[in-house]
Amino acid sequence: MIKLIGKMDGISFYKRAGKYVARKASGPSKARIMNDPKFARTRENLTEFAGMAKATAAFVRVFHPVKDMHSGEFRGRVSKVMRRIAKQSTGVRGQRSILISKHRELMQNMELNADQTFSSVVNIPFTTIQNSGRTKATFSISALHMNMAINAPSKATHFKLVQLMGVVSDVIYNEDLNTYMAAAALNNLFSELSSTDYIPVRGSEPAPLMLETMFDRDTILSDNVSVLQCVGIIFFEEIGTAYYPLNFGKAMKIVNVF
Repeated sequence: MIKLIGKMDGISFYKRAGKYVARKASGPSKARIMNDPKFARTRENLTEFAGMAKATAAFVRVFHPVKDMHSGEFRGRVSKVMRRIAKQSTGVRGQRSILISKHRELMQNMELNADQTFSSVVNIPFTTIQNSGRTKATFSISALHMNMAINAPSKATHFKLVQLMGVVSDVIYNEDLNTYMAAAALNNLFSELSSTDYIPVRGSEPAPLMLETMFDRDTILSDNVSVLQCVGIIFFEEIGTAYYPLNFGKAMKIVNVF
């Protein structure tokens, strides 16, 4: 008779299979979980889960300049990778580090949108190069033939290739503060974005293309951070003298982690 959702006096109200259900809360209390020796393993798992959540949030935050290019499920896929990294770390349970720098290959070739992949839009071989200091990355195509290489939406008249370089730190447990934190806070989370000029979708002769992105020349990166080199594409419709970005066709992938 009364449709409720929530908790009241130890009873949970929720909707299941189209019906409203009331159920008495069961299981141990939060106070018992946090203090009872029998739940030591549970507390360890909760602590490490918080560390993985911080690592996931930081990783996704690097893509803020291109936040409209990754799908809603991207965070979930990143979280699964962070879980794999944490499980492979040594150390005391509940304090194991998330060492991205030791497992960079797990992020390699990750698409930001699994339903609209960069590989399906840009169908041509490309080359990537990084300098020894990890402060500069180059993306190049020897001969870009637009009519054959780019799978453009019907309304698109132009496109831009974009390159993002972002830095993510390992996440470690700080015993003094009793929490997880970035191992290299100074370098963590900064990024640089560069793009080509507007390129006509229907070009004539094949042409070479190069895109270079770099950090400040004084940037010094420690071994416990990783640099993401990401390449994407955005389509535009030219109307008059203006270029309007299209929601369709845009895609980006992590091509290198170094």
